[in-house]
Parts: sequence; C-alpha cells; structure tokens
Amino acid sequence: SLHDALPISNAFQDLARNLSSDHRFFECYHRLMVNMDYIESMEEDSFLLKGNISVPISRRKKKEVKQHYMQYMLSK
Repeated sequence: SLHDALPISNAFQDLARNLSSDHRFFECYHRLMVNMDYIESMEEDSFLLKGNISVPISRRKKKEVKQHYMQYMLSK
C-alpha cells in the first residue's frame, strides 16, 4: 500500500547516509550520488563517467566536490 512506501526525500536521505560510509560515493549534485570508481574525467561543471555518461557538479558545492575527488584520486 501507499503507506508502506517511504517518501522519496527520506528514501534518498537514508540511502545517502548508508552510502556515506563508503568513501567511493559522494553527492556531487542535489540528490545525485556518484561512485568515484566510475569517473573517467572531471570537466569544469560535470563528471564524465564510464559509458560516456555525464553527471553535473553542483555550482554551490563545486569546490568541495572537486577537493573530495582529488583526495580520492590521490588515495588510490
């Protein structure tokens, strides 16, 4: 029934909380988490993923996202 389903916002928050313990996952845009193992390259305002998929990087969080990605790449 409808009452058994989580509202989308809670579902995303729960998922994001669970994935936050895995250092590969990061929220690069509002409600969009990326697995950094799948990033081929970082563009000015997006990531290019394997399979030629482009995902946006939040303007508001750009500095934080890029820093997080660089740290991840250095730790590999």
